Amino acid sequence: MTGKSDAGDGPREGVDGRLTVLVVDDDDDFRRTCELSVASLGHDVEAVSSAAEALDRLGAGSIDVALLDILMPETSGLQALHEIKQSYPDVEVVVMSGHASVPWAVGAMRSGAADYLVKPFDTQTLGRALAAATRMGGILRENTRLRMGLDDAVGVPLLGRSRAMVALRRMVRKLNSSDVSVLIVGESGTGKEVTARAIHRGSARREKPFVPVDCGAIARGLVESELFGHTKGAFTGADRQREGLIGSADGGTVFLDEIGDMPIEAQVRLLRVLESGEVRPVGSAGTRRVDVRVIAATNRDLEGDESFRRDLLFRLNVVTVGMPALRERRDDIPVLARHFLKGIRDVGSTCERFSAEAMLALEAYSWPGNVRELRNAVERCGALATGLVIELGDLPPAIVSPSGSGPEDPRTLRGIKRAAIERTLEEVGNDRKRAAAILGIDRSTLYRNMKQLGLTASPKKARREDAGR
Repeated sequence: MTGKSDAGDGPREGVDGRLTVLVVDDDDDFRRTCELSVASLGHDVEAVSSAAEALDRLGAGSIDVALLDILMPETSGLQALHEIKQSYPDVEVVVMSGHASVPWAVGAMRSGAADYLVKPFDTQTLGRALAAATRMGGILRENTRLRMGLDDAVGVPLLGRSRAMVALRRMVRKLNSSDVSVLIVGESGTGKEVTARAIHRGSARREKPFVPVDCGAIARGLVESELFGHTKGAFTGADRQREGLIGSADGGTVFLDEIGDMPIEAQVRLLRVLESGEVRPVGSAGTRRVDVRVIAATNRDLEGDESFRRDLLFRLNVVTVGMPALRERRDDIPVLARHFLKGIRDVGSTCERFSAEAMLALEAYSWPGNVRELRNAVERCGALATGLVIELGDLPPAIVSPSGSGPEDPRTLRGIKRAAIERTLEEVGNDRKRAAAILGIDRSTLYRNMKQLGLTASPKKARREDAGR
């Protein structure tokens, strides 16, 4: 980087306020120079020296753009780019290289990079790349939102780096290229509809309707009429012909949420639709052809439910997708919480971040309501918190003050700290330096907390650390 322009030369067109930029480069000198140039453009900047560190930092949220070197040891920039766009699709990536290579540039752009810079480049060029990346990212997200007719009520993207979420995204990608019926199973609040929308959005039916149906919310006597339509005069109150929800999804996808609540009579009609591709409205002697993909969801065990037809179950669960409970992927809680916080900031909340204690409490809570409960908790904090930081006391009482809590209750502050430190030490093989960095504290604070809580790293590891100091 040549650093030709000063702090005022970088273009800001298309960038709404300050960005947080992550520089990823194993060259110490270039990384530092790049940090200074990004800062001179008026943006916040952080830097790491490897792809693994970059993915760890992105997991903490709040990064807008990653400047990613394409040639790095261990994990290549292109591989890191692929993982970033899979796990953090809202992060824009600008790749960098000291070699002008058309194949590399094409590969990077195909993998989702917003731009490709050849080293050395000046600050003005960098400023243009950052502005273009964020402007293009905003356009793409807005186009997607408008095309799909989505708003904030839909839910949350398939965020997270846990094994369960990586496997879920992999399954969704496979289902994008097929047209089979899918049964999504999982507890309430885990994001079954969000997953169904992701399957539809990536499929060849994406330009056609996605029609969600809550089978448990329709009065039992009206289920068949709502789903399959009816003719005028088919029953008392049928003063006009109605197409039905399945017919309105022709060419697209119908999502049957809580399919286990569907009455047996409607189950028979649905089975006929799946087998013949035809719908017969209530009161009609004729049928009409429909081309729909059916995605169903349930929080019940339909295998053991005698009120649910076995032949329909076989038709629905050609592929079964299991949704993990939030307590089974606690590493994703900070990512989701920050995502929800950003959402409420966009609509006027002044809260900018969570305190360390508040985030530890969120990670330690069992979340019986799953992602939906987490979202509601963050929205509550945004409405009631008075400062820029959401503190422990701003969280819902059920999260921080369960009844009958004792000194080692996992949801007391002591229990929260203990669980977080134990889990982090286990993840990093008792490397206390790395654990302190992940927890956002210095090593002396970590040692002090470990002593207070009666925790020790493995003696072998501790001796290695002590010898290295």
